[in-house]
Amino acid sequence: MSGATIDPKRSWRARYRGHGTAIGSRTMSETTFVPDGEWLIPQPRAAGPWFAGVQHGGAITGLIARAIEALPSAEPMFVTRMSFDMSRKVPMGRTRVEAEPVRDGRRVQSIECRYIVEDEIVARATATRIRIDKTVMADGDAVLEGTTDVPPATPDEVPEMQYTND
Repeated sequence: MSGATIDPKRSWRARYRGHGTAIGSRTMSETTFVPDGEWLIPQPRAAGPWFAGVQHGGAITGLIARAIEALPSAEPMFVTRMSFDMSRKVPMGRTRVEAEPVRDGRRVQSIECRYIVEDEIVARATATRIRIDKTVMADGDAVLEGTTDVPPATPDEVPEMQYTND
């Protein structure tokens, strides 16, 4: 391939030259999306490397996750599962994300999300959130009030496994 030239319009490296800034020092022009009323305008960072004029999956799933986590609930909840469906290439156009609870229970919440570009649904997502249990400690060990049940201690020394060829 010696002597081959790279078309700067098709080369993702050419499009991203100069975007390697440190985290926390980004300017407005280096963000992935810029808000414009209820719409978000994708910036060059939202473009994927494979096709010109198409958003990459990280930008899409990041906006969907943001919308799902921002959805209010009666009880404090956290996301336990997300599933994304992109039915086609997502164009670089005015973008909006809509999220709504399909099942809004006190313990479990199911959420449906639509990713809309130029008034057309181009991706969907579903998510499940569960209530944060106040009896769960910060280190992740569940402790029920008034219980004396504790897990068994781990041995200080684990015996070496013996393998035989039977």
